[in-house]
Amino acid sequence: MLTISKRHSISHTHLRNGLLFALPWIVGFLAFQLYPIGASLYYSFTQYDIFSPPRWIGLQNYAAVFQDSNFYQALGNTVYMIIIGLPIGLIGGFLIGHLMNGKTRLMPLFRTSFFLPNAMPAVASLFVMLWLFNPAVGLVNQILGLVHLPQPLWYDSATWAKPFLIGAGLWGVGYTGLLYLSAMKAVPSELYEAAQLDGAGTWAQMRHITIPMVSPVTLFLLITGMIGTLSSFTSPYIIGGGSGSPDGSLLFLSVYIYSQALHYLNMGYASALAWTLLVMSLLLTLTVLKWARGWLFYGGQ
Repeated sequence: MLTISKRHSISHTHLRNGLLFALPWIVGFLAFQLYPIGASLYYSFTQYDIFSPPRWIGLQNYAAVFQDSNFYQALGNTVYMIIIGLPIGLIGGFLIGHLMNGKTRLMPLFRTSFFLPNAMPAVASLFVMLWLFNPAVGLVNQILGLVHLPQPLWYDSATWAKPFLIGAGLWGVGYTGLLYLSAMKAVPSELYEAAQLDGAGTWAQMRHITIPMVSPVTLFLLITGMIGTLSSFTSPYIIGGGSGSPDGSLLFLSVYIYSQALHYLNMGYASALAWTLLVMSLLLTLTVLKWARGWLFYGGQ
């Protein structure tokens, strides 16, 4: 009995010590994450402007979301980036990863040069892109002028603003390439050797071996990329100044939520927008997971 009692005492002591060590994180989670999440859910059913007490209005904010033309414009811009920008980033990352999978003496330098832009702060990287694509004095337009090609207004044009964001995003494609590289390194070399004996060329090997074997990484990047695109804020906010300029082409969902919350103090409506975005992210993720069953392949299967 004494032995059992002693074991219980030691177990309770370990539990207490563990909770004490975890207490700072627990307090931070409750105060800075769980409480704001719960509060935003409550505010989404109220009319709240920070200065006055919240007033319960039920589902009116959610009804207003689907009658808001600005919401649909922000949703359209976001969907454009998911449908057009995200695949370009994935394909670019896959090709970079394939290049980094080569065997040359300078390969470490080559890999570092592609990943290095990811070490730069996002805002600093964006300002480099803004300088390069400046419609008046940017290096890109100067080069286009030298070869007598059209010189777009880029981020000053509603037509070219989103393509500019997609192109600027390729600056950091080295991170995607590095993840693909790690997956490609795990592909058994015996598969390529067997394919070569059967007469398969480079494209056939990539199509039937490399792409299926790295599909788990593709799924991961696809889901995280969609969530990141749905919540994209920094670049469109800096360029558009929170208004989505030019002509609403850079009005994304996160920017619109921020604008409603802190520019117009419609905290209740902004909370409803945020929860609508959360539900959309969840539904989109579940849809992709279901769709991925047809092409997802794990090496152990």
